[in-house]
Amino acid sequence: MGMGIGKLKGIPIMKKLILLSMLIPFLYLSCTVNFVTGTPLAKKQEELYRKYKTGEKVDKKEIRNLKTNWWVLSASKVSPNNLIIRQWALIDLLIGVPLHHQEILTAMKQLSYYGDQKPKEELCLIWGEGYSYYLYTKQILTEWLRTFHIKNYEVQILNDNIDSIIFIVSGIEFGFAITSYQDRGLYYPAPFGDLRKQPLEDYLQKLVPSLQNFPQINCKGVERKLISHSLVEYKIDVKLVGLNVHIPKESSKIIVQDGIPINFNFYEGYENKYPNKEAEWKDILNPMRIISSWFIW
Repeated sequence: MGMGIGKLKGIPIMKKLILLSMLIPFLYLSCTVNFVTGTPLAKKQEELYRKYKTGEKVDKKEIRNLKTNWWVLSASKVSPNNLIIRQWALIDLLIGVPLHHQEILTAMKQLSYYGDQKPKEELCLIWGEGYSYYLYTKQILTEWLRTFHIKNYEVQILNDNIDSIIFIVSGIEFGFAITSYQDRGLYYPAPFGDLRKQPLEDYLQKLVPSLQNFPQINCKGVERKLISHSLVEYKIDVKLVGLNVHIPKESSKIIVQDGIPINFNFYEGYENKYPNKEAEWKDILNPMRIISSWFIW
């Protein structure tokens, strides 16, 4: 999630004070410690993940910078998101030990609206940030699961947490498949979050026809109702996760007609998400997001 300092003109005085009080420690940290975030952090993750996959040596300093990134440490407390899960998974892969299994599981539960589901219940979950950011998270997380799931650890909670993460991943993919809609022969994920126009993965394409046997489907946060062959209605029940702005701040109803979501804007990158910095900060500092962040700790 990218942040920047925009003009404060037009923002009510109380919001200005809140904004400034939040910015002071962030500005201090950005000048004094490792505070890489947004696109630069994503690019660094891609670079180090490529090195890992190709067997290229990763300098210890680079691993240390991953571990001491203050933005990741603070965001995990007030704004759980795709980047922090990728960061933790990448660190574990580079050091060869799944140290962040509990942190990854906690964030996965938060972003999938896991709630109070019992461990053995059949899960129908979604990913609050939308399908595109789920795939982005999954890129490194899948490698993490592939690497560490095959080992039988002496600490049982580690084995249990890895199994739980796999269970949640299965629930998320089942949820996206069963709530999808069709456009020109391909199935697309339910329209919510910061979603790019992209179809479901190939193996989910094959799974969908066997799942959508009911006119109305309720999943965690998404209700899909088939009105006619060409008309699908979605009710998106938003659950805010701190200051994560990839998650919409309000619930909504969206109609998909002839494979086209009506009045839904597909995501074209964070740099195009807001018309200006004022709009960005108003979204970040939405009172309901702030209140939500208090309950993450």
